[in-house]
Amino acid sequence: MAGFVDVLLRGLILVLVSLVLGGVVWTRWIVRVVPRAAPTPAVTLALRIVAGAAALAALAQLGTLLVALAALSGSRWPLDAFLATTPSRSPAARPVGWRGTRSPPARSRSSSPPRC
Repeated sequence: MAGFVDVLLRGLILVLVSLVLGGVVWTRWIVRVVPRAAPTPAVTLALRIVAGAAALAALAQLGTLLVALAALSGSRWPLDAFLATTPSRSPAARPVGWRGTRSPPARSRSSSPPRC
């Protein structure tokens, strides 16, 4: 039964991540939203859907971890055996990859012109 629930959760993750990526592409390239522009109500709704789908994908990922941990458990939760599996290592490595892709903070603009 745990395998079936795991497959369902992974399918849900696939759908939600596709919705997130498609929503970002849609708002940026199709609707042509530019940074620092006042968002229209349609853009606000699209970004809220993207954020909700991302949050649900994170919860579904947590669900797959809990299902895998429950499948490995007998009378107790074997954390050492669980941490040796790929499903436990990939979500732990994902935030590390995301942290490396974040853009650097914008430099503050001074009132003086740049020097050549």
